[in-house]
Amino acid sequence: MSTKTAVKDNKELTHAPKIHRAALVHGQAGTVTAVARYVHISARKTRLVADLIRGKPIGEAVMYLQHLKKRAAQPVLKLLLSAVANAEHNNRLDKDTLKISRITVDGGPAIKRWQPRAYGRASEIKRPTSHITISLESVVQKKKGDKKFSFPVIRRRAKKEKAETSDAKREQNPDVPKNEGKEEKGPKRKGVFGIKKNLFNRKGGEK
Repeated sequence: MSTKTAVKDNKELTHAPKIHRAALVHGQAGTVTAVARYVHISARKTRLVADLIRGKPIGEAVMYLQHLKKRAAQPVLKLLLSAVANAEHNNRLDKDTLKISRITVDGGPAIKRWQPRAYGRASEIKRPTSHITISLESVVQKKKGDKKFSFPVIRRRAKKEKAETSDAKREQNPDVPKNEGKEEKGPKRKGVFGIKKNLFNRKGGEK
């Protein structure tokens, strides 16, 4: 074999068709992956949330995360919605047929902070981080009795409205008195057995 043909064969091997990143990692072309790195929650606390939704349909997992009272539920839900968006936009998959095939939580680097202590010393504070990986796959229903969880409506947090001050109310309605909303102070309380509290005051005298 000549050198030209050998170089040609090597070029054919190097120019292989490009594979989707999810297929390259997991070995399946129908898998969609989303990764969140450096999440400011420890891996141990995040795994408690990840174990609840592993293997669940997307609709059921979103419903769990929306009602779960754990701080790690918010970043996991955000990553899950990102993976669903990747599946719809890039792979043209139906979100009602998706299922969480794989979810892993790995520990990341710990952020180090220092707190001053007595005698000029300093104690170290470690704030752990974690890396979350979610993989989705499309599953076709085989049995008629299988439950189908449709994708629920995502609840958005309502913004807190600032309470109107008395000055703003007075600008809208000038007839509002200045002391509206203020509690009227009652008579001053006396101390034990009717003795005034300021009897033993350093400066003395009644006020």
